[in-house]
Amino acid sequence: MRPIGLLDLDAVVRRVQYLTPADAAARARHIIQSADTADRYRKRTDRRHTLFGDGTLAAAAGAFPAVPVAQRIDDSYLAALTVVVHALREKRRF
Repeated sequence: MRPIGLLDLDAVVRRVQYLTPADAAARARHIIQSADTADRYRKRTDRRHTLFGDGTLAAAAGAFPAVPVAQRIDDSYLAALTVVVHALREKRRF
């Protein structure tokens, strides 16, 4: 997986924010694994993965519906961010 930026985190958070905590965790893990797969593919072929993008979290998250960009950070955003950070820590990439 490529280096993680704030926009990557926001992209994943907005894809899991509307889900239940268990579903959000599963979706976050799936997006992280997809980004890792895409990055390995990119390194091997020098091309984007057709489904998962260029190896960034934002590209991998793009396959899923998202809530609109928030004007402010609320409790649901923070809860989803926590889920995403925990999923990243499980992967040991953060």
